This record gives sequence, structure tokens and C-alpha cells, in this order.
Amino acid sequence: MTLATINTSIVSPISDLREFPTVEKFKISIQLIGIKKRCRKNERHMFQLGSIEYNSGKYNKESVISLVRAFIDTNMKDVNSIVRIHLDHVKISSERGFTSTLWEPFSDKNVRFDITL
Repeated sequence: MTLATINTSIVSPISDLREFPTVEKFKISIQLIGIKKRCRKNERHMFQLGSIEYNSGKYNKESVISLVRAFIDTNMKDVNSIVRIHLDHVKISSERGFTSTLWEPFSDKNVRFDITL
């Protein structure tokens, strides 16, 4: 083997990570004060509901609100505050059987709004 053959067979792990595509999504979370089912205490709660496609920052607000209301109806006894909905912009990449999520907490792409029940 020559030196040129050895150098071409070595691949940097950093360059391997850059070759896989990433998917942009909104991670849906809610924050509220209330009583969960099977509990007695009124406490502050934060729940993660899942994710939806990012679509360049466009989302259907009514479908997000209906998803949140369905979650609250099945998991909460009582809600004693407004419900704050967090749509956090995340980048998800999957390579070699591992999934990594990049979240920027102070990004301008994150969306927050409140609803009342």
C-alpha cells in the first residue's frame, strides 16, 4: 500500500455527520398550573406533546389548540391557569441508529402563545 491509498481510506467522523440530512420541526410543549388525574395537589406542570413539521415557520394554530385541549381533557382533573403553548424550533438528525435533536432556546423561530379553557 502506498501512502496515498492509506490517506484516502481514512474518513473523518465530523465529515460523516455533515452528510446526513436534518429535518426541521416544531416541538409542542405546554405549561400550566393544575391538578393531574390521580393526584390531589395543585402544581405547575410542563408537558411535551410531540412535534409537527416546521414548514418555514407556518403552522395550523387551530389544530395545535385542538391537540392541546384533547391532551388536557385526558390527563388533567383541573386547570387553574392559562395554558401557555410552546412551539420550539428543533433540528432532528438520524444517523447510524442514533437520533440527535438540536434546540436553540433563544431562537427567533420559537413561538409562544396562551389559550384559556
